[in-house]
Amino acid sequence: MPKYALQYIPTKTLNFQLWKNYVKSIKISPYIKLGHGQSVGSTSRYIYELANWNHSKKLRSNELLQIDKKDMQVKRIWTFAVSNGKRENNCYFLNADVIDDNIMLALFHSKFNHRFEIWKITRTGNSFKVKEAATTDGDLISNSSQVQGFTYSVAHKCYYFAFNDYLFKIDAKGNLANYYHFNAKREVEGLASYKSKIYIAMNKRAEVFDSNMAK
Repeated sequence: MPKYALQYIPTKTLNFQLWKNYVKSIKISPYIKLGHGQSVGSTSRYIYELANWNHSKKLRSNELLQIDKKDMQVKRIWTFAVSNGKRENNCYFLNADVIDDNIMLALFHSKFNHRFEIWKITRTGNSFKVKEAATTDGDLISNSSQVQGFTYSVAHKCYYFAFNDYLFKIDAKGNLANYYHFNAKREVEGLASYKSKIYIAMNKRAEVFDSNMAK
């Protein structure tokens, strides 16, 4: 796993003029309402933010925000609900991977069924179709840790889940294909994939790794 070179913004030498040069490349969005869990993804033109609407009086729903990269303004907000049974058991998602402008894969942990459900969410205009794409046989980890990273590898047609310093590889049907332990006393804070590689964001200290360990 090659380590990227760290880039620090200078603190003692960061005067106002230097700060203005830095922020020329930064675009800021307006305030965005988010739920407790949220996932962000990007396509060539848009940023997508998936948030659970957990303060609503209605049954659990999810909000999908479409943000234009040109001006960072919210262009669309959609609300949709996903259920695998009774409506009161609607699931909201703490992790999702944006595949393209029409498709997302979202992860839900069913504590009652002791499994993870992966849902394929397809948007056509303002309409949504959802389909359960895969389920795991079990909770994968026994200490009730929250998933800290989720991504789908298009190249290898498999999913990756991260819990603290563990990484699980799940095949297209939801079966456990392999798992890895970093044993580095550090936590994974995010996962992404591109072509044959996966990218892993680690915490304390903050670093990003890339890896070809998809086999």
